[in-house]
Amino acid sequence: MSMTGILTTTTSVSASIIAVCALVLTFQGWRDKRVKIRLDLFNRRFAIYQRVLVLYQELIVWEDREDQKALIQPFIEASREALFIFPRKSGVYEYIQEFWEHTWRIANFKEASQPLRDCGMNQELAKLINERTDHVNWILSSMTKLEGLMKDSMSFERL
Repeated sequence: MSMTGILTTTTSVSASIIAVCALVLTFQGWRDKRVKIRLDLFNRRFAIYQRVLVLYQELIVWEDREDQKALIQPFIEASREALFIFPRKSGVYEYIQEFWEHTWRIANFKEASQPLRDCGMNQELAKLINERTDHVNWILSSMTKLEGLMKDSMSFERL
């Protein structure tokens, strides 16, 4: 074999090795970026979960304090974000909207009950108190279902 043939063969083999290395590095980069995107998405979804959880913890002992009321706006923002960040079929957004309905009833109880107190409408007030209790009971059991709805969207089992 001539020197030119050996040089040509060596160049071809070297080019092939470089191409394979480039392909492997490209694949690893793609895989790393995919994992980073999934982690970023997880973090955004978990932030939504945390805002719901913080409000949940306050709702079960709601006293109409300003620090409790301050949790409502972040919750509303989280609920709107859930519309775009969780798959529609997951049911997360719809469930958070249901959570909001119960939240609103609990958070506005004092305002809604005051006219009944002022007028001495005790039967209506008792009915409103029972309804509030029902809403608190719903909230108490809500996180388990929400966690179940979020699980598939937040799982890293496929990694």
